[in-house]
Amino acid sequence: MPEDKALFAFTNSCDRTKMIESAVLAQNEYFAVKPKAIRKELGQYFTGSMVADYMASLIVPVNAPVVRILDAGAGTGVLALAAALRCLELGHECVHAVLYEIDEEILSHLDLNMRRLSRTFQAQGAKFTFDIRHEDFVLARPDKAEELFHVSSINPPYFKYNSKTSPYACATTDLYKGNPNIYASFMAVVASCTAENGQMVAIVPRSFTNGLYFKGFRKYLNATMSLERIHIFRARNKVFKELSVLQENVICSYTKRRQSSKIVISASSGYEDIVQSERREYKTKLLIDCSNEHEIIRIPETAEDLQILETVEQWPSDFQNSGYTISTGRVVEHRTREYIIQPNKKAIAVPLLRMHNVKAFKTEWTGRCKKDASFLLLEGHQKHTSENIPYVILKRFSSKDEKRRLVAGVHNHKIIVGILIALENHLNYIGRVDSPIDIIECYGLAVLFNSTLMDKYFRCISGNTQVNATEIRLLKLPARKVICAMGKAVMDCSDTNQENIDQIVNDCIGVRGSMTKEEKLAQAQELLEMLGLPKQQYNNRSAWVFLALANIRPQDNWQDAQAPLLPTVDIMQFIREYYGQDYKPNSRETIRRQTLHQFEQARIVDRNRDNPSRATNSKDNNYSLNEPIIEVLREYPNGEWQAKIAEYEKELNNLQELYQRKLDKEKIPIRFANGQEIMLSPGKHNQLHADIVHEFCSRFIGNSGVVLYIGDTASSRNEGGKLMILETEQLKALGVSPMAHDKLPDVVVYDQERKWLFLIEAVTSHGAISPKRWIELEKALESCKVGRVYVTAFPDAAEFRKYAADIAWETEVWIADNPDHMIHFNGDRFLGPH
Repeated sequence: MPEDKALFAFTNSCDRTKMIESAVLAQNEYFAVKPKAIRKELGQYFTGSMVADYMASLIVPVNAPVVRILDAGAGTGVLALAAALRCLELGHECVHAVLYEIDEEILSHLDLNMRRLSRTFQAQGAKFTFDIRHEDFVLARPDKAEELFHVSSINPPYFKYNSKTSPYACATTDLYKGNPNIYASFMAVVASCTAENGQMVAIVPRSFTNGLYFKGFRKYLNATMSLERIHIFRARNKVFKELSVLQENVICSYTKRRQSSKIVISASSGYEDIVQSERREYKTKLLIDCSNEHEIIRIPETAEDLQILETVEQWPSDFQNSGYTISTGRVVEHRTREYIIQPNKKAIAVPLLRMHNVKAFKTEWTGRCKKDASFLLLEGHQKHTSENIPYVILKRFSSKDEKRRLVAGVHNHKIIVGILIALENHLNYIGRVDSPIDIIECYGLAVLFNSTLMDKYFRCISGNTQVNATEIRLLKLPARKVICAMGKAVMDCSDTNQENIDQIVNDCIGVRGSMTKEEKLAQAQELLEMLGLPKQQYNNRSAWVFLALANIRPQDNWQDAQAPLLPTVDIMQFIREYYGQDYKPNSRETIRRQTLHQFEQARIVDRNRDNPSRATNSKDNNYSLNEPIIEVLREYPNGEWQAKIAEYEKELNNLQELYQRKLDKEKIPIRFANGQEIMLSPGKHNQLHADIVHEFCSRFIGNSGVVLYIGDTASSRNEGGKLMILETEQLKALGVSPMAHDKLPDVVVYDQERKWLFLIEAVTSHGAISPKRWIELEKALESCKVGRVYVTAFPDAAEFRKYAADIAWETEVWIADNPDHMIHFNGDRFLGPH
């Protein structure tokens, strides 16, 4: 069959990456036409190629003659495909996959990708078989009848369902209690389907690790599987950024066995740097809290987080045993509209405290703010009002990427007076069980909740932007006398800025504070100097750039150094946000040319580590610290960092050679008729230059053509590119003055036989020969003695269509992916001077 031939050609010509990316492309095209409402109803958020490949890399060898893979919610089969190829890589020659997918419209894509995968296995002397099930995975409950699976790689749907009317409500009650979210049902059934020592790798929201409604599911999962690894993404909006999804996701790897004694935590900014993610090993008892029925899973991101977690876990008490109580505000506004009015002194009403009324260490309600409201004391108000006594008030919600998760205000009943007060349900309020809480104690709790230490601790235990009362009840606390001491200290403090808050907490509980910005800057300068950079490369600007590249904030330890892929604008944003230096947009070139370029030459950074073939002038260019530098930083300042620098210096020449070979490998060769060869820097624009010389000239000029001018795009950015060919004397002989060189198009070729000068613009993003450009060139070449032929070259028809309306008359168009043809724009003849 013709399709089979196409499949055979595909499997013989593609590698692992191309196969996965092809499946991702199919799912992206599907998403482009699928209505958003239907995707939301199905809970579809498909997986990208880098994430799929990373998830597959976590799969370990299986002791079975036939490896059984489960993909519960397969989409186009990206995860199953990556998992199967990983199994092949591990030496498993017989793999069978079972794929569940409820969306009928995507089944043809899934089937095609699985048959392609089967051909790939066959080509390597192995066997892949598959079974596609067009049914709902959770309702089908394959764990009750199906043979168990060795590997499951899943990205389950995400949506909440009605616990009374949905068919999912009773589907997993034999496994765990509760109905938190459909993704938990998928994970539970997959766990039940997994063979002994089998593996489940899943990308899911982080909410299952601590959410109150996931308690039953978490208990089942902790009892059934061993958590081996969790990968976190620091940026919420990057994992499914093509779909504009703002969600804190994790990749977790579980094994069907008794819980192991250690768990690995890894972290990356997004999926682009996932392969270079840092990883740390932690004791299980520190991460899975078995001291209560909730069994929450805590996730420290850095060494500092670990230190905080260990410090807090040693505190002698906890929230409930200290005699505190926490409640959620009683006023649900959409249910009590008849009680809520604008402030009116004549009305029998009390202040209604909302989110905007709560600030750090205080609550403000004057009745004059536009958002202020009062709560009428109508019949039945007792269900919604509270006694007006001192409280610590916590905001329940923060925005997705707000810097602080915890914001605690103090409600002073002597400032907002009255017998009763109303609090809406976006607030939590804290008091004491036995008696009203003392105002000093209120300030002590508030300073603790508003500290960087407690905010970081809370982020370890909660991935939610919502601060739930249950999570606060589970918090460890210092002794009550320490809390009161902190309260007295903050009440005596004239300025409650973050630095002072943290100093009070650190002094009272005996934790050393973070370094100042100036101290961290000085350390970065010391490192750059010891790495052998000249003085101008360890100035403040270079040190700030170095800190940004290492993702080191003032409060961070150097052991937490990372190597994210950062464009120049992101580097500037980091410096602005964490070190207060506001570089203007026009400083970008200064940073790139006077710092990053020198860092690259010194082999401190790599440019475009994720894609060395990226064009020099691409907007996606990025920079990252290389591995030897990261090793140095993680030993600084108390470890063997100087020995690491000595190793780095010893290997510097080898590192430079390796890097140069890597760059040279991506360069684009151009070979001329006379045997001369030049190498251009990578990128679409330079590739089109090469196509012009190899394809256009050979077809439409012939052996009589001589290239008089061709440039490298890197030359305009001071990044090592050159004017690769510039035949000044020959151009001068043709009447082209030296002053016109900067106005010449990308490629200039002289046809010696016909005495025509071909002036060719290569267009990949701008620069077609428009009427304006034609006039400029004619004026610059007015003394030229030979006929001039103007050509605009495009890489493909799609690029041509963007500029078709701008092409000047009496010029030619050539398209590289259809090289035998040209398009002539009017005139009295085809191809020639006019």
